[in-house]
Amino acid sequence: MKKYLLLISLSLILTACNTDEPETTSENEESEEIARLKEENEELKKQQGEQSKEQETEDEQTEEKSETSKHEEDSASVDDTDSETSDRSSLIFDINSPEVQAYINKNDNYDDQGNFIQDAISIGMSQTEVEDLYGKHDFTMMDPGSVAAVYENLAVLYSSQMPHGDGSDSTDSSIDPDSNSVEMILYFANITSEELKNALGSPDNQLQNLQGNQNYIYESNGWGNLIFSETGTPDGTKIGTMRGREVNTANQETVNEEDIPVTEAPNPDAEIQDRMIYEGAINEYLGRLAQYYNYDNYDNIYYYLKKGSAAYDKITANKASGNFTGHKTENVELVEMTDLGDGTVKLNANRVYSHDNSNGRRIANVDYIVNAETHEVLDFEQISDAAH
Repeated sequence: MKKYLLLISLSLILTACNTDEPETTSENEESEEIARLKEENEELKKQQGEQSKEQETEDEQTEEKSETSKHEEDSASVDDTDSETSDRSSLIFDINSPEVQAYINKNDNYDDQGNFIQDAISIGMSQTEVEDLYGKHDFTMMDPGSVAAVYENLAVLYSSQMPHGDGSDSTDSSIDPDSNSVEMILYFANITSEELKNALGSPDNQLQNLQGNQNYIYESNGWGNLIFSETGTPDGTKIGTMRGREVNTANQETVNEEDIPVTEAPNPDAEIQDRMIYEGAINEYLGRLAQYYNYDNYDNIYYYLKKGSAAYDKITANKASGNFTGHKTENVELVEMTDLGDGTVKLNANRVYSHDNSNGRRIANVDYIVNAETHEVLDFEQISDAAH
């Protein structure tokens, strides 16, 4: 277009100049020059039209590429989302699924420690490895002596007795997630009590647990007794972890005195743990204590009660008296926790209990001296006791 305007302008200038000068060209020459300029002008218009068409084609191709790229990005985004959903779905186990039913009936998917064996999370994985695969835990729950991290239908107990986190929801920011390894994996049903009964039928027994929720007990199972415990969740109270416990029988071997662990001196430099840890520990100890009084060969008590301690001597004397049979611990409330500065803590607790010789339910206030690291009950003193 510029070339065309230039030629026209040049023609006008020449024409203007020729008005002052004598004619040096013939009319035929002028006609030829004008024809040539018109021809060149037409050629320029044609070239400009072709260039415009080429530009439109390039624009259309660019737009098509952009749309294709956007479609591919959208598809990739969907694929990524599907992948994440698939990864998280490997943590979901319906109580009626073959995997869970095999575990409940002790036919498969368990180990010697009673862990729920599956392909998603395994013993020994670090918290970092677990949460790189599945993201942060959904919430935490108290487990006797520790805090479990719940991932869909799996409750994971870590070696540091609680998960790493920002300090909220019973987590600890000082814990190294790379070395906080999985020590136990429990099946977490996350269903209502009605859904549990629909799946397994009515329980043989139902008791209030030490946290004030319900235990649903199914007897004569492959595990002996199968216990489903209620727990608090962000969606309300649900059936949480499942535990199998062997039933003591008359044919069970007597506990060997030599196998009972011996008490150890507390570590004066022990780090005091979260209050909830000790609250869970004293609850679990008192639950096991009731079983110890009721069965002749119950040895699970020796995690908390060890030979050589003042507490061991008092408890074994109580059992030998025969006055504590039919023992039940109905509720435990941790009133106060005190760091004694020597590797032990004093736990003051109220305990509602009964037994065959208690003349009904009673409430006792007791001071328990507990090893800050191992949670062993070293000694205890009853402060008060009254009918309840």
